[in-house]
Amino acid sequence: MKRSVAAGFILLCLSLSVSGQWYNKTYGVTDINSLSLDQLQESLKKSNTEILISLGAIGVGALVILLEKVQPYEVNDDSPLFDQIMGSNGMHYMTIGLGTLIAAYGVTGTFAYIGRSAVIKSTIRKNFPVEGKLNISPAVLFNSYTRGYAPGISLSVRF
Repeated sequence: MKRSVAAGFILLCLSLSVSGQWYNKTYGVTDINSLSLDQLQESLKKSNTEILISLGAIGVGALVILLEKVQPYEVNDDSPLFDQIMGSNGMHYMTIGLGTLIAAYGVTGTFAYIGRSAVIKSTIRKNFPVEGKLNISPAVLFNSYTRGYAPGISLSVRF
């Protein structure tokens, strides 16, 4: 029972940090394009950290389920009243349900933070493109006067 309450409290604390428009909450802007490159890189780093935390929550949920399957919770005379009322079978299902909820929280968080990370990367590429690109490649030149072809070099500059 203590494990269930502690895990539920941790899950509640973690879920309070989720916000729909994170850039509004963090930086006080209404458009993600208003952020500087440093702010976007900092947000990308934080988002990648949150992805790892969410993946950890999936692992914890799976571990709770696995531990309950390997060593089921047994109610004895020294167990608290709630545990005795629920019985061994009820506590088993409750622990499995708790592990499933923790894993579901991790899956949801992982998808949300992967989406956030993709939006940040897209914004960085759009607002702060790479300086320029010089491309040299072989080309075939056509001479319209002699109707002949000649080898050449194509030079293209992108900025």
